[in-house]
Amino acid sequence: SIRSGLRPQIRPQTEMDPPAHIWEFYTSGTADLLFRGLVERTPDLGVVPAIAQAWEVRDGGLTYVFHLRDDATWSDGRPVTAGDFEHAWKRILREVTRSPFSGLSFDDIKGAAAYRQGPLSNTDQVGVYVLDDTTLVVELERPSSYFLQLMACSAWYPIPRHVVRKFGPLWMNAEHFVSNGPFRLADWQPGQRLDLVRNTRYFGRFGGNVARVELALSLDHARSLAAYDDDALDVLNLEGAPAGLHAQARLRHPDDYVSFPMLRTWMLQFDASRPPFDNPALRRALAVALDRTYLADIVQRGNVFPARGGFIPPGMPAHSPDIALPFDLSAARESLAVAGYPRGRGLPRLVGVSQAGMEPLCQYAQRQWRNELGVQVEWEIIPAGLMVERLVTQRPALRITSWAADFPDPDNFLREVIFRRVFGGWCHAQYRALVDEARVTPQQARRISLYQAAEKILIEEAALVPLLYARHALLLKPWIKHFPTSPLEWWFWQDVVIER
Repeated sequence: SIRSGLRPQIRPQTEMDPPAHIWEFYTSGTADLLFRGLVERTPDLGVVPAIAQAWEVRDGGLTYVFHLRDDATWSDGRPVTAGDFEHAWKRILREVTRSPFSGLSFDDIKGAAAYRQGPLSNTDQVGVYVLDDTTLVVELERPSSYFLQLMACSAWYPIPRHVVRKFGPLWMNAEHFVSNGPFRLADWQPGQRLDLVRNTRYFGRFGGNVARVELALSLDHARSLAAYDDDALDVLNLEGAPAGLHAQARLRHPDDYVSFPMLRTWMLQFDASRPPFDNPALRRALAVALDRTYLADIVQRGNVFPARGGFIPPGMPAHSPDIALPFDLSAARESLAVAGYPRGRGLPRLVGVSQAGMEPLCQYAQRQWRNELGVQVEWEIIPAGLMVERLVTQRPALRITSWAADFPDPDNFLREVIFRRVFGGWCHAQYRALVDEARVTPQQARRISLYQAAEKILIEEAALVPLLYARHALLLKPWIKHFPTSPLEWWFWQDVVIER
């Protein structure tokens, strides 16, 4: 077995989340252990068959015909069918208020956006239908070069229709829980621990020798490090740890330390539909008063990269280096005056929201804006696991948060983040036209140039301000001999090899 600290402060809950309702990065990782979709992503960011053993692309990319394996079963032994996928996806569309991060993801499907927005009244009119138990047809609104990457995300996983029909909303209770991934649920103590065991009915490749995964949910970072010191954990996730504790962990266990870049950007974001942040001059003033290099090297002690480029992080197609608004206090003061608030006069005290672990960034922004611009801000810090819920329910007008890629394509940053209801507020006709054109352009070079042109507008308008590009860091015990990672995830537990 392997024991890992998953992430402290996951939001409290009394039942499991269906894949489509998952909002949070680490919960998505747990879904990746329990479920499998038509395709799956490899550590090198490729897409390979999973439950779909093959597929055909027809009509110039408008139609996909998926042929399912006939040996794929749920953990209770029932076959995984094409109808399980159709039921799951159309259920998401009908429950879009429960699944705000999934609704827009399905807009590539023919009729999905029309159903979501009202013109279509029945999901039978949406372009997903079953030919037989092992054949699923998906029709798209327009060709999409990233469609298979999108389908590797957790929102596209199936759900067991036979269990849902029997138990209704209670199907996600632990005693009824059925999944189809490399692991199945063994024990769950909400807020404390989650234990998974190898699913002996799993149809796919299982490259490692892990029989059990024990995820600690209740440990804060300091207690996690102490548990690792005592060999009570095999893997320690350092993401979100205070910079001082991060450095302490690296000093204590230099040979166990592993770090790698992530497709994730920390950002300062505004709701540009609400005053005073509807004023682009104010947004630019706040943006250029922050020194990203100081943030990365001093505040975060070199554990991250300064975001000198755009919102799209390094390592992803269309990343634009060196387009960030430069740190310039003189320009910040001038822009603040243009906005109508010279030296901060007349600007009400600002209120921002961020998550636990980001206190140093918030304190730095608070100090810079107060000392250099005369702008006062108060920050509310909330548990990391509750951050997305706050964004959905209250949509704070000022926040420091992050976006981690769901799939390695610029559309996941430039369309999904800006157009989603939870992040919305900024509207720019030319930006939207460029992103919409890029979304349907088959030539990769042209797509990239369109996304880069759109991102330049995003940065110049300071609709959001990239601050840091993330690195992920882990401590791995020396008896872990193989531990695959990728810029998107680090939970390929089925491929982990542990020395006895």
